[in-house]
Amino acid sequence: MFPHEASPRQPIYLYDYSRLSKVPYSDFLRAKQFERSIRYGIDNQTKQLITSNQQLAEHGIEVLSEKIDSGFTLISEDIGRVTDAIREGTEEIVSTLNWGFNEVLISLGQMNINLAELIKLTRTPSQTWACEQFEIARDEFRRQLYPEALQSVTRAIDGLGSNSGIKTEFRFHFLVGTIRLGSFKNSSPDVVDPQLAEKAFLSAARYAQADNRMDAGQSLICAGRAALIQGSIDSTIDYTRKGLAFVPKHANGLYQLGKALFLKGDFIEARDRLVDAIFQNVEHALHAAGDADFILKNDFLPRVIRQAQERFEERYTNMLEKAQMAIMRAEHFSWDGMRWSGFFGQSTGIYKCKTAQG
Repeated sequence: MFPHEASPRQPIYLYDYSRLSKVPYSDFLRAKQFERSIRYGIDNQTKQLITSNQQLAEHGIEVLSEKIDSGFTLISEDIGRVTDAIREGTEEIVSTLNWGFNEVLISLGQMNINLAELIKLTRTPSQTWACEQFEIARDEFRRQLYPEALQSVTRAIDGLGSNSGIKTEFRFHFLVGTIRLGSFKNSSPDVVDPQLAEKAFLSAARYAQADNRMDAGQSLICAGRAALIQGSIDSTIDYTRKGLAFVPKHANGLYQLGKALFLKGDFIEARDRLVDAIFQNVEHALHAAGDADFILKNDFLPRVIRQAQERFEERYTNMLEKAQMAIMRAEHFSWDGMRWSGFFGQSTGIYKCKTAQG
């Protein structure tokens, strides 16, 4: 199915888009378009630091038999989990968002508001018409009619004839950005344009900032994604930092910032942000291992993984200590008629201190 001599930098084997692959972004998307899962190669040594094959299987990740290069293992990640995440709520989507499936962006935050609720925010018939155009665009987007969806949402913003549209509705601009950013299903160069996606996401962030801070943060992180695809590392860092100010625990935003800092050569902060991302969503450890950009510095990822392991150990040590303290306190409680006798000291009401002598 896959040639043994294939390089992990070939688009079909990349977990995420990398400019190292020397292929256009739209070609990368098309290479993934008909796959049921993302296939990518990771260094065997790094994989061993992260997890076992059994643990990978528990996360819907399969280790394939083919070797794509000396020292690399070919693995496959089931993309059905992303669809499942949509049904589990916004927080879960944010933590599992895979940039190859930008369709899920439309399900985040206020983007999935129903038409009736959206119309309640309007004041004129023209604004109502614009919201209806947006609803048409969302339905066309769902049906993978991306050029038509782009046309409909553009009408919602710019208007048509006597209908003026709504130029400052952040949801409209966010949908434009999502279409322009492309996905594994939406790879047409006639539609996909990261530069226009960046512009649209920045507009969405500006219009959302006052009343919808989470959506503003999401929009800025997406603008950073569009900038990263273009190779604009400084812009990626700037947008992503600003986005994280609104949603500081956004795992993909933290990962994106770490990746951009790495590409800029700021390895110390890059390591810290990647550890933060892994701490929010441990699967980012595997994603980092399959990210071709980190091939640039062989000793970088092992340090990231070890630091993340240390943080998890510290976290669970603290949790264990708290649990042990709670158990100790519980053991010092007794029922005394209608009163509790407790470890916490004398208090009013039904609590009474139990002395060392009993």
